[in-house]
Amino acid sequence: MGDGAKLEDSNCALIGSDADKQARKNSALTEEAWQGCGQEEGVKVWRVEKFKIKDWPKEDYGSFYRGDSYIVLSTRKVEDVTEQDIFFWLGSGTSTDEKGTAAYKTVELDAFFDDEGTQHREVEGRESPEFKKLFKALKYMDGGIETGFRHVAVETYTPKLFKVQRDKYHHVSVNQVTMGTASLNKGDCFILDAGTKIYKYYGEESNAFEKNCCGTAAENMESERDGQAKAIDYTDDEEGFWSILGGKAEVGAKEAEEESVSEPVLYKISNESGSLETTEVARGDLKTSMLESDASFIVDGPYQLYVWVGKDADKAERLGAMNSAKTFLDKHDKDRSCVCFKEGKPIKSLGWQKIFGA
Repeated sequence: MGDGAKLEDSNCALIGSDADKQARKNSALTEEAWQGCGQEEGVKVWRVEKFKIKDWPKEDYGSFYRGDSYIVLSTRKVEDVTEQDIFFWLGSGTSTDEKGTAAYKTVELDAFFDDEGTQHREVEGRESPEFKKLFKALKYMDGGIETGFRHVAVETYTPKLFKVQRDKYHHVSVNQVTMGTASLNKGDCFILDAGTKIYKYYGEESNAFEKNCCGTAAENMESERDGQAKAIDYTDDEEGFWSILGGKAEVGAKEAEEESVSEPVLYKISNESGSLETTEVARGDLKTSMLESDASFIVDGPYQLYVWVGKDADKAERLGAMNSAKTFLDKHDKDRSCVCFKEGKPIKSLGWQKIFGA
C-alpha cells in the first residue's frame, strides 16, 4: 500500500494550477520543433540530442539507437476530429538526462495540443502494439548520439549482425545482436551487414513472412549505401559469411519465448495524504465499473502499464498520474511501456480491451 512521492519532491506541487497550465503552454509555444506539427495525418519523429529536440530523418523512421531517446507523434483524423498520440521511446542505454528530457517534452507537446493528446511511454523491446504499427519494422542499433553516425566509409565498416523477428501481432523487429555464430538460430532470419556486402540468412525453420521482411530490410540497407553495397543471400558467398562470423558452426534451435501470465491488478492513485500514493483495489477479473470519475487509476497489465484519469479527478492526481506510474515502475523494479488514457476519450488499446473485455 502506497508508493508515496511527496508533491514537493516530484515537481508536482503546482501541477494543475492555472499558472502551471499556462507555463507549460507558453513553453510549448517557444519550442521550435513543435511548430506546425500535428496538423496533417501521419507520423513525425524527433531525437533527444543533449536536451534539444531534433528532427529524425524520415528515411530512418522505425530505426532507433539503443543509447538514445526519441519522441514520436502520430496524428490521425476521425471524422472532423484530429487526434494525437504522443510517444516517448527510451533505448536501453539512454542516459537519465535524456529520459527526463523525453518525458518532459512529451508533456510539453501534449500542452501544445491543449492537453488533448494521449501520452505513451515506450521502452526498447517491450513496445506496445499501437507503437509498433506506426512503422513497417522496428530496427534497434547499438550506439547513440555520442557514437552513432549515419554516413560511414564502407571499407572501414565494422560488421553488424541483426536478427529479424515477427511477434504475434505480425509486427517486425530488426534487432542488432552479438556478432558470432552463437547468435544464429534455425527459427529466425538474420542480416549480416558487412559494409560492402549485406548478407541475408534465412533460418531453415523461419516463416515466409519473416524471410520477406528480412529481404526487404537488407535491400533498404543497400539503398542507403549509394551503390557501395550489395544485398545477397549468404549462399552466394557462404565462405565469406562464415568467415566474418568467426567460422562455421552448428546453428541451434530457436529458444522458446517466455510469455507473461500475471493477472492484471488495479491501483487507485490518491493525493489525500499530500503525497501521490497508489493503493490496490482489485486484481484478476477487472471491470470498468471499478473506475471512478473523481479519481485516477493504474492498471498493471501482463505486458504494459495503463493509467486512467477520471474527468473529475484531483488536479494533482490527474496531471501527476504519469509521475505516479514512473514511481510505481521504479518501486517494483519494472521497465515497461505505459500509456495514459483520459476519461471520455475512446480507448483503442488492444491490451486494455482484453483486460476489461471491452
